[in-house]
Amino acid sequence: MDKFLSNVKWFWSSYLEMKKKAYPLASLGTKLIIWSLPSTPIFAIAFSLYLPNEIKLVGIDFTSNDISIFTVILGVISFGLGVFLIFKDIGNLARHTAKVFITGMNGTTDRFPSELLAKSEKRDARETVVLSIPEPEELNLEKQILIYNSERYVNLYNRFILHNDCSRVYLGGLARVPFLVAYGACFSSVSAKVIYFDKYHRGSEWKLLNDEDENVVFDNFDIGQLQPNENGDIGIALSFSNEIKAEHVPSWVRFNTLIVKSNRPIGKNLIKNQENLHNIADTFKSMIDELSNKVGCKKIHLFLSVQTTFALEIGRKYQEGTHKNWVIHNFNAQNGSYEWAIEINKASIIEYNYPEK
Repeated sequence: MDKFLSNVKWFWSSYLEMKKKAYPLASLGTKLIIWSLPSTPIFAIAFSLYLPNEIKLVGIDFTSNDISIFTVILGVISFGLGVFLIFKDIGNLARHTAKVFITGMNGTTDRFPSELLAKSEKRDARETVVLSIPEPEELNLEKQILIYNSERYVNLYNRFILHNDCSRVYLGGLARVPFLVAYGACFSSVSAKVIYFDKYHRGSEWKLLNDEDENVVFDNFDIGQLQPNENGDIGIALSFSNEIKAEHVPSWVRFNTLIVKSNRPIGKNLIKNQENLHNIADTFKSMIDELSNKVGCKKIHLFLSVQTTFALEIGRKYQEGTHKNWVIHNFNAQNGSYEWAIEINKASIIEYNYPEK
């Protein structure tokens, strides 16, 4: 009985949640249920109650003349079909929802924050797919690159995440920025809707990007005068979460790199709205398009101090064959310098060899 009541509660809460959104089968099912109610025996009984002058209940009168058997059967069928359609829409939503959690930082949990999911998705969504592995005390760059390339090689994304008409992917986690961009590139051509979740530093809680759009955009910038160096290197530095200074950028590409800030003060989790995230990432892609078309450009170097979701969405803008290879650098805050980088190269990544080394 408890299980039955639990299922009824889940069904009702899921249905109320779906009413807020556009689900055609659930909407049709609701109309069928409403239409069927007047033709059911319970409805007829309710309207056959009568009360005499002394306000005492004398009896309940229900006869076969009130409604025909055919009408009753049709009503029951309509009611059952309506419930089936609502269940089907709830089931479709859940089974077509994938969960991806990136865990590439030391001490990072691999628990997907299920509290972010709607009740209709939480019950029957696909199993969480965990990408990468938490780092030990010392970063093993070679091992992390091997893991990433292995995940791509075995076609993990299509076989275990995007298979069977996946329509929604919840994507988030923690990793170093270069790997976040690389993982974002794995979802660059998916047709499923990517829904991001981010860890808010103030409360250390996971949240969806569904706050009000504060229209975070790039501050005034001009890449028209920016040119590659003699080796074809050119760069962009995004100073969002922490300030990137010119002296942080490696000397061999320092004067060929443009530092860009946002129209908001520097801080963690500046972008709190998914639509805002898409818009600013589209602007970033336009910048990369322009850099790729510059004469002599061979590699685009990215120095990114941004939140996790922005790094992932930047990676989704990578276009193989259109963009020059991206080189994403990792910042060592203790030394105040960039010490290693990875290069996105077709369906894999490689360690980038610094000219100074």
